[in-house]
Amino acid sequence: MVDTEETARKILDVLIKEKAGRITFIPLNTVRVRPVKYPIGEDGQPLNETVPILERIEPVDEKFRKALQSVYSRTIVCTRLETAAELAREYQLDGVTLNGSRSDRKGALTGGYHDTSHSRLQAAEKMRKWRGTYEEKAAEARKTKGRVEEIHQEVTRLVGVLKNAKSKRTQIDEGFGPLQRDLQAKYREENALKDLLSQRV
Repeated sequence: MVDTEETARKILDVLIKEKAGRITFIPLNTVRVRPVKYPIGEDGQPLNETVPILERIEPVDEKFRKALQSVYSRTIVCTRLETAAELAREYQLDGVTLNGSRSDRKGALTGGYHDTSHSRLQAAEKMRKWRGTYEEKAAEARKTKGRVEEIHQEVTRLVGVLKNAKSKRTQIDEGFGPLQRDLQAKYREENALKDLLSQRV
């Protein structure tokens, strides 16, 4: 419960920003309570089998009374589910039995006691388990990403080394041609001198 819609909007903005889940707000300045007709007996007194739940709830502050009425005014506690179902249809109320069975004004019946605290504990345990699994997988993903980056850097370095080697080989190949031609020319010159020398001898 909040005092105004503006307060609700401010809290909602924080929830959205922090991704903290959802909350139902009841702005006290907008609460409007309609009169509710409760079942009575032929003597004009409330039925012995029913108790409006508001008769058992006392607000900690009077300013919250309308909010409680807006939520619980159409809920009555009945000793039997059959009574709850009958009154729900006739008076448009939500009937709840002492063992947790429920009959709402739309005709839906819910039977048995449901331990919501146990369900919440199970949900919290599952959340803790999946959060641990997520964090473990996230750590593995970060480690793998780091290794991929290292391999990429090594590949880049090797590509650079290969380019340098090819460049040097090209330079060597280009310089080998003139050297080979010079060597062949020296061989020819040597042979010519040998021929000339043999003629003179």
